[in-house]
Amino acid sequence: MVGGADNQLDTLTALSEADVAVSGKQERLKALDEERERLKRSVEVCAERSKLAESLAEKVETRVRTAHRAVEAGREVLRHLDARSASVKNMQQHFAVKTETDTARRNLQAAEDDQLQAMMDQDDARAAAAGAAQALADAKKALRKHGAEIRAEAEEASAELKVIQRQREALNERLQPATRALYRSVRGRRGGPVLVALLPDGACGRCYTSVPRQRQADIRSGSTLYLCEGCGVILRPAPAG
Repeated sequence: MVGGADNQLDTLTALSEADVAVSGKQERLKALDEERERLKRSVEVCAERSKLAESLAEKVETRVRTAHRAVEAGREVLRHLDARSASVKNMQQHFAVKTETDTARRNLQAAEDDQLQAMMDQDDARAAAAGAAQALADAKKALRKHGAEIRAEAEEASAELKVIQRQREALNERLQPATRALYRSVRGRRGGPVLVALLPDGACGRCYTSVPRQRQADIRSGSTLYLCEGCGVILRPAPAG
């Protein structure tokens, strides 16, 4: 209980509203900072994916070149064997060249299959790299666009927060020491409202605990500040009307 509250109640109410506004601005600034970090992280993730896609595309390009060389080498072997077959002198040489030629053709076929698969993988890798690059460009664009919006809103919210904090300090200085100590005590141990109106039936507007009649009269007159025995909020008169 704090007496002489009639000239302190409006200040206490305004202080409570200022604290709510301060908390609201701080939460908004935190949310803006988190959104900015999310956009930055998106760019970082897209950059990592784009780098990986480019690396994979380069590896596939190497496979394509290697496969191309293998095919050219296989064709050269066949040309060499064709030339040899024209100069064989007996059946033994003929069968030897034929065996080598059959093997060379199988090797060439395998090399051509590898080359075809590598070229198909190359198309996929190029498409993946292009998609990753586009995603990175989009993420950077979003960061530039929304980052600027977030920065502007954060600057505005920071300026408003400073104004509210100055107003809050002025209100705090106008409170009597006992009232200030009561408010700090209630606010320090509660996460919800600090001031709650007394209901017309004489109950706390938060937890509906009934308040003794004499205490109701003191609260409604604004002459004394009381804490609710049920939930610990500061009880105040209901707004007029």
